[in-house]
Amino acid sequence: MGRVFRFSEVVSGKTPSPSDFRVGKDDIVQTLTAATDVIGAILCGSVVHGGANLRSDIDVVVYHHDTAAFQAAIGGLRRRCALSNLELSLVKIDPALAASRFHTISYGYYQHLVLAARQGGLIKQNFLPLLNRRHMHPHDDIAEYVSFKLRYLGKAVDELADIDIDSEKHTDILQKALEVPVHIARKVCWLSGASTGDDSKASVVAAYAQVAPPALGRQLQHLVAVDRLYTQELQRQIAEPDAGGYRLTLHAISRELPVSMRFVRENALAMDLETASLTPATRQPMLGV
Repeated sequence: MGRVFRFSEVVSGKTPSPSDFRVGKDDIVQTLTAATDVIGAILCGSVVHGGANLRSDIDVVVYHHDTAAFQAAIGGLRRRCALSNLELSLVKIDPALAASRFHTISYGYYQHLVLAARQGGLIKQNFLPLLNRRHMHPHDDIAEYVSFKLRYLGKAVDELADIDIDSEKHTDILQKALEVPVHIARKVCWLSGASTGDDSKASVVAAYAQVAPPALGRQLQHLVAVDRLYTQELQRQIAEPDAGGYRLTLHAISRELPVSMRFVRENALAMDLETASLTPATRQPMLGV
């Protein structure tokens, strides 16, 4: 799972190095710690425990007072990350929004943040107990996520052949096709009560294999292997750029898009059968703190 790059980005050195992630992480922590209008923040993902690779992005959720000083600090942080080829995904939540049902933190993302905070991603105050959680529900979150991905992938399957392979839109579609299977598997594990351990890709794949039909388990392993092969090819291309070879790799990934779509669809139908049998009492929110 992770970023998919255009060949122009590869040959122009737009892929981050391990030192970029170390510097970027320190910059994020120092900037948010020093910003007086930041009440708390949570840094997520592999960058927290040092497992980031050149395809990783950096996710941060910031609980803040919305002031000009805060916006200036965030703007500077974004620019510095961009100069280091780091993809910074930043979710901003102010106290008023946090108290409403529209703070954009879904059940699944909330669980991810709980784990990230425990793993060392917490910066300043833990704001998670301050979020409105009355409307967070695993089944509703899963239904919304799966419905959106089915629409997105269905549209992408129809359009991909007509999209320029060197365009950002093309690589965005391939990235979604590679990352969505693990996200779906994680949600299946939640519904089944299976522990995903540290929530890493390897832990999710292992947990999914314990609760899913063998055929779907093999599909997930296949798609994860495709993702891993892309990482290996990307590393080779950085050392020895080859436009033709890189395009062949992207074409190979594009052929997996229908496979990814089928994986989402088959899991959606299985989850629908499972949730249809639940009573209102068994559909209560299961929120960690």
